[in-house]
Amino acid sequence: TKHGVKVPHMGIALIVMYPVLYTETTASWRLDSARKRIGIGLAGVMAELALAAIFLMLWHILPPGMGRRISFSVVAISLIGSLFVNLNPMMRFDGYFVLSDALNIENLHARAIGLARWQIRKTLFGLNDPLPDSFPPALHNFMKSFGFAILIYRFFLFLGIAFLVYAVFFKPLGLFMMILELLWFIGIPI
Repeated sequence: TKHGVKVPHMGIALIVMYPVLYTETTASWRLDSARKRIGIGLAGVMAELALAAIFLMLWHILPPGMGRRISFSVVAISLIGSLFVNLNPMMRFDGYFVLSDALNIENLHARAIGLARWQIRKTLFGLNDPLPDSFPPALHNFMKSFGFAILIYRFFLFLGIAFLVYAVFFKPLGLFMMILELLWFIGIPI
């Protein structure tokens, strides 16, 4: 709201059955200033880091017991959530939008993956498909590398989720769901 952007709703979402706070900031794309959009993208991370700082102080001053354990959990979850999830540009959370604004490139993931796929087809199969996007040489190399990084990240993420599903559910259902996930998220895209 500081920059005049409407915030239609805020609330709690469940990501893999884990509650997370969210704020709908889609309207921020109407702002002309990338700096303001980056500020909006980093606001949630800054709020989580402030929360972690408060609970870190509480953890330090509270006597051993339940309050201290809760404080430590809030610190750990806030820091991990902010630094490894929200700021990770491989996922479409705050870090992705901040990087997209910093580079001034819309549809960053799709365009980077398109360049990586183009390079794979050219290298492995000798196909001479037209270049999907044109960037200056340094940015072209970054985008291609970023595309490969996204593909590798997603491969291991989906592989990990598949094994987690197998481990959590009873074995026949877990095995079926693991195979289905591996086919749907890894096999078909390959």
